This record gives sequence, C-alpha cells and structure tokens, in this order.
Amino acid sequence: FSTIYALFYSVNVGLGVGYGNLGVRDVFTKYFTVFYMMLGSSLVMSSMSIFFNSLLQRMSVDSVSTHHHRTSKFIACGFFYAFAVGLGVFDGFYYQNLGNLADALVFAVSNYTTAGLITPRDAFPSLFLTTVTLLIGIPANILWWGQVAHFFLSAYEDEEFPSSDSESEVEDVLDAKS
Repeated sequence: FSTIYALFYSVNVGLGVGYGNLGVRDVFTKYFTVFYMMLGSSLVMSSMSIFFNSLLQRMSVDSVSTHHHRTSKFIACGFFYAFAVGLGVFDGFYYQNLGNLADALVFAVSNYTTAGLITPRDAFPSLFLTTVTLLIGIPANILWWGQVAHFFLSAYEDEEFPSSDSESEVEDVLDAKS
C-alpha cells in the first residue's frame, strides 16, 4: 500500500465503511485487520464521540433553558451535517469524477452512513479528501440523526411526562381548591 492508501484503509476499516477495493493478502495482516475492525471501530468511534460530546457540552454551558439548549444543539448539528454533506458532494464531483448531483450525493451520504456504495478512485487527492470527509462526515451523521431523534423524542417525553414544575403547579392548584 502507498502511504495515503494505508491512511485511507485504516480510516475506512476503523470506521466500518469497508469499500474493499484493495484487500490484505498475507495471513498475519488478515488477523490484524479482523482485530482492528473489532477493536479499532470501537476505539475510533468512542474517541470521536468523546470529542464531539465535549464540543456539545461547551454549547450547553451558555444555554439559558433546556428548550433553548436543545434547539441550539439541533441547529448546530444540522449546520455541521450540511457542511459535511456539502464537502462529500464536492469530493464526489471534483475528485471522484461523478457526473451528477445524485451520484455525488449518494457517494457522500453512503460514506457517512458507512454503506460505502461508491468506491473512491485510487489516487492521492481522491483518497486524501475521502479520508478527511469520512473523519468529519461519519461523526456529523451520527450527531445529526442523534439530535433529530433526541429532539423529537424529548418533545414527546415533555408532553407525555410533565416536568416537576408542572407537577408543583398542579399541586398548588389542588391545594388552592381544598
């Protein structure tokens, strides 16, 4: 492997995309790759999760209310995801030579969801930018869709289970009627 392909391969396998356009041949490397896939993806995703959660925690320090905090995180993750998809589409058009928006979008989003439907070209700029977009796009995908789920589930939970403030208001009303 060239140095850039080795970097691409380690990110590709470590994050579980698995294009598989070049595989390992010797037995020791195959065993190492299996170990790296099992442990590496957990370590890579855990460290990225810690990093991005710390960024989101910094946002929450300045938040005035839970709703404001939830909305701020939702919007920030949305912009981050849109940036990542835009970067992936740029990669698809200019470095993968995909001829239309649909193919470039499939390239970007399938990379970030780790489906890897379109294999990148085996050339330095292509592999380098794809490696960078994987490192940005996969966490962005996880953060964005996690925030979407959290946003809507929290709204449902707020309706379904009143907060302690609402409970005390109900108790105050009941006490006033007694």
